Amino acid sequence: DEFHGAFHFIYQYILVSSVRDEKRHTSLLHDLHAIQKRLPPGTQDFIFLSNHDAFAGDRVATQLRNHMPKMKNVASLYLLLSGNPTIYYGEEIGMQGGGSDHELRKPFQWDEAERQLKDPNSLLNHYTRLLRLRNHYDPLRGGETIFVRTHSEGSWDDYYSSSKTLSIIRI
Repeated sequence: DEFHGAFHFIYQYILVSSVRDEKRHTSLLHDLHAIQKRLPPGTQDFIFLSNHDAFAGDRVATQLRNHMPKMKNVASLYLLLSGNPTIYYGEEIGMQGGGSDHELRKPFQWDEAERQLKDPNSLLNHYTRLLRLRNHYDPLRGGETIFVRTHSEGSWDDYYSSSKTLSIIRI
């Protein structure tokens, strides 16, 4: 009765590597379901891409080499999956950093946020649109993620496939 939330430290690597390597990690959805099924009733689960501790890895923009399409893809992936997304400050504007706790905890770049607010195609505005979408639809706020088989590269993929395609339904 004291366990109310769980951060998925291992899952962050699966999310980022799937986008970085442009290939769905074979356990992307299996691991998410396995984690969520083991949680005690009433427990919230939290998924994230990076945090303030060096042991958890570099900031997302650093891991993805500031590649904007990949940063938007990984944001879309984890903000639209089941679980509660936790955004580490600066992730939404593509702050870089890594290698040490000090590098991961640099001050927020307010000037960059102001610049991105004016650009409709910015990473910040992409996050804003995704969060509005998530907040508008009940299945995106608290529903389940269901894998949909897709046909690509000449065959049908499955739950454990390392396909370049990912199709899900949220209910």
